[in-house]
Amino acid sequence: MNIKIFIPTIMFALYSTCALSQNPSKEDLENRIVLNAGNSINTENFEGFPMILPDGLTMYFSSDRSGGLGDLDIYVTHRTTMKDAWEDPIQLNSSIKSVASDHSVTISSDGHYMYFTSEKEGGFGDADLYMSYRKDIYDDFGWGEANNLGEFVNTDSLEACPLFHQENGETHLYYVSSRDKGLGGMDLYYSSWDKEKNQFQKPIWLKDVSSPSEDMHFEPVKGLIWSDRSGGIGQSDIWIATFDSSEKKWKEPTCLKYPINTEHREGMPSVTHDFSQLYFHSNRPGGIGSYDIYVAVREQ
Repeated sequence: MNIKIFIPTIMFALYSTCALSQNPSKEDLENRIVLNAGNSINTENFEGFPMILPDGLTMYFSSDRSGGLGDLDIYVTHRTTMKDAWEDPIQLNSSIKSVASDHSVTISSDGHYMYFTSEKEGGFGDADLYMSYRKDIYDDFGWGEANNLGEFVNTDSLEACPLFHQENGETHLYYVSSRDKGLGGMDLYYSSWDKEKNQFQKPIWLKDVSSPSEDMHFEPVKGLIWSDRSGGIGQSDIWIATFDSSEKKWKEPTCLKYPINTEHREGMPSVTHDFSQLYFHSNRPGGIGSYDIYVAVREQ
């Protein structure tokens, strides 16, 4: 499993059109309770790369638990309400999984398309972004053949951790890349969907929120960043940035304090639409496995 950068040193109508960075409160996050997602999600193995859908009722994640095909396989779990426990996870079908590491899912607004990262052979680089289509948006086993997103998005370097986002009638795919001409190892980018050419365009570099270190994921609506940049409190941390609409640029990100971040590794932030639940993975002490999925909630 080639995830030394990421980890060890690492609907449908649910997606609404949102402006960038809804200015969530840093203090709100730092005053929350952080809970382990529990043994219906976490095992004694690795669980990470959580992606919660906006309504909070479906979550995708990756695990190297027994019974999988590859180094990391993608699973999905559901619940009836946000107060219910998560159901037993389902491993995605053979059109998605491979003998390599597959992780970092994001789902299109209409629920028909999945974008994810795979390190399987046949790509352009160390890891590439892929897309799969399903006709029935409620069929967890209906995903079709995974197709590489091509050379506009992927390079001979690493591309990973996509995030689907629609705003003002435009569709963007945010992701990270270690391609040349960035500030550091991995930087933050986005590609816009070209309706006429039916493909994603060449990426735009998000220089304002990238750093000379490893920037591993970006959630643009809430401005959440996973990075091991200097100034953090752990080996990798979750940061938050706001978008200045008057200047059309991102402000300098700030690192979230405990209990979101610890001296260990936290990453891959994913939030519900109402921002009431923030999911992420961590190797902090007290977990069930090597890495567990956690959720930060407001105290009732």
